[in-house]
Amino acid sequence: MLGTEVELTKQLKTYLEEENKRMDHIKKFLNLIESQVSRAKGHECYAIGRAALVTKDFYHALMWLQEALDRIDQENNTTLISKINILNNLVHATFQQGNIEHALVLAEEILSIDPGHVEAKKNKIHYESLINKHTLMAEEQEKVDFKTMDDTDSIGNSLKQSSIQYVSMNNKNFQVKNQRPGTNLELKSRQALEEICRQQHAQLSKKRQATLFCRYRHNNHPYLILIPVKEEKVLDEPAVFLFHDVVSDSDIEKIKALAVPRMSDVEWGGATFFPLFGGYVTPKKGSTLFWYNLHASGEADYRTLHAACPVLIGNKWIANKWIHEYGQEFRRRCSLDPMA
Repeated sequence: MLGTEVELTKQLKTYLEEENKRMDHIKKFLNLIESQVSRAKGHECYAIGRAALVTKDFYHALMWLQEALDRIDQENNTTLISKINILNNLVHATFQQGNIEHALVLAEEILSIDPGHVEAKKNKIHYESLINKHTLMAEEQEKVDFKTMDDTDSIGNSLKQSSIQYVSMNNKNFQVKNQRPGTNLELKSRQALEEICRQQHAQLSKKRQATLFCRYRHNNHPYLILIPVKEEKVLDEPAVFLFHDVVSDSDIEKIKALAVPRMSDVEWGGATFFPLFGGYVTPKKGSTLFWYNLHASGEADYRTLHAACPVLIGNKWIANKWIHEYGQEFRRRCSLDPMA
């Protein structure tokens, strides 16, 4: 079941994190959010948080494990998962996100339930040692550079980050840091991908849209002169083309009969996204997406870096067809410009 929870975590992080801000505009998400989030039981939130923790996605692990803890308390039902199990995992996620004091409070909460809990005892000693170390450092200098502490990489992160409000069992109020990991470039790339997948910034500028076109194309090929291919230029830079109705319904039915894959339109998600220049293409039944990943000179065209959005509703089956550069010298001639 771990693979299912990991995939669900991936989908939720892409589509559902900010959907409560825009639910009025996306009716398709209402039933999904209600069924997967609002009605989720404590043990289900724990399973998602645990999957995120195993894959070292501490950002989402902290959120889902805290949600599991809150719902377990509301449900008053520990038959499926105990509160100690949730707390024990939450301690690890909280510490990894640089919240040492809060991790200590959680360890103490475990010991209040089970005074003999070995791991909680070890964690308590370790966290107290780190806090004392910080206190001594603070006495020696007015401003402490938290990044010099070897035990936690994230403790020196900027204060401009997302956080979770938490009130402990002894009424201590904590603003728990929970920053997404990664460099600025990685965070920007991830944000761009997720915004495109949520279709928040789906449109190209009018200037770029003006360069796009649709046409029938046959390249003087005898098989295509009478029935030319429907070609649509969907992205200007890099040049990306979508060929419609390449695979006929009859061919699709034959493939269905011979194999498990089912070729169909994806109800929601599954777009191909080009992050460096913006723009995305949604999957369509029977169509083919084409681009050159090499310049005519044979040099790599890094503009064609692309990613696939997770499929939220439905299924997406694709087949890759590679056309190698060798043997194509007279079809795509090399120019004097190496970047052409």
